[in-house]
Amino acid sequence: MSHLQPTTAIALPIKVSVAALTVAYGELLVLLATDHLGRVVLPSRFLEPDQALDQAALGALVDWTVALPAHLSQLWAHDPTIEENGDQSMTVGYLALVSPNYLAPSQAVWLPISEATASLPPDQARVLSSGKQVLRSYFFGTAMATVFCPPLFTVAQLRSVYEAVLGVRLEQRGFHRKVTGSQGFLQPTGQWRRGRGHPAELFQRRDHLEPQTSRPLPPLYAASA
Repeated sequence: MSHLQPTTAIALPIKVSVAALTVAYGELLVLLATDHLGRVVLPSRFLEPDQALDQAALGALVDWTVALPAHLSQLWAHDPTIEENGDQSMTVGYLALVSPNYLAPSQAVWLPISEATASLPPDQARVLSSGKQVLRSYFFGTAMATVFCPPLFTVAQLRSVYEAVLGVRLEQRGFHRKVTGSQGFLQPTGQWRRGRGHPAELFQRRDHLEPQTSRPLPPLYAASA
């Protein structure tokens, strides 16, 4: 696999496939569409002449949903694959992160990743696998997890997002200590959620979430069995 820049000249048609991910109902979900042959696929588009790769990726999403991504980034260019008509094409993968607060009705469906991978063509299964790995890496070096939280959220809600993406149960007190003790990681609001039990402090996401601008999060540890 190789990283592909928009200006790269290549003889094969380029298909842009987008792994659009969100966290809802305690699970990591992926957006799946259906192609003209009735196959389950990631939202995809062939690159048009003089079109930027990012534009094609956004166009692929708009074809199936009106929920715009909070984050969009190129993954990798995968080895050429054979299309249903026998022609070869180059697949370029993209990762899109969509806030569950803005999931709008669409022609596609959101399904758990665990149910989706086996249904996808091999090249798109690789895109989804790469997207999942990159997303997990973001969770240790950025504040990207807050994309999947409500506008105002508690540490417990943030922890549930980490658990859904990482696939492990995290120790509550240790997680709270790490995220609240990491300077610049969370944005306090001065507000509290009151109900049963102790009041829970409310936070909001910071403006800068990208890897180069976010502060790293210390290591997290799974809860003991």
